[in-house]
Amino acid sequence: MIKKISLISSFIILTICFYTTVFTAETRCNVCSMNISQNSRQHFVVQEESLGKEPFHVCSVICLRKLKQFNSKLSNIEVALFNDPLKFIKSEKAFFLVKSEKIKADAGPMAMPPIAAAFATKKEADTAQKKYGDGTVVLGFENALQSLGK
Repeated sequence: MIKKISLISSFIILTICFYTTVFTAETRCNVCSMNISQNSRQHFVVQEESLGKEPFHVCSVICLRKLKQFNSKLSNIEVALFNDPLKFIKSEKAFFLVKSEKIKADAGPMAMPPIAAAFATKKEADTAQKKYGDGTVVLGFENALQSLGK
């Protein structure tokens, strides 16, 4: 009887672990361990051999700066699009709206300033700049970092 209860308990625990792992909509930042929601507008993914085979998930510009201090030659960085956060593009091809104080409200409750909102086209970035009424549009993540100051 005890073996049967133990077996059933083990099965229930494994089932719960499986479902919480498979169906979770969040991942953790590999730099600070903060949760990154599936539709985060400040989600960066870094894929570099020097960091290992698994992609690094990064929650913010601040954490990406820290990672770049550790490895300044990071080049394979993708960023979630502000208008479609489930899609990612190469960070050097994205247009970023930086130095916008008003975009924080739409970046999400967990977004840490400074916000670097990524857009697929200059037109989208310019439209966002007009909508929020502030900020600067730059091409590529390195230019966004320079605009934000180090």
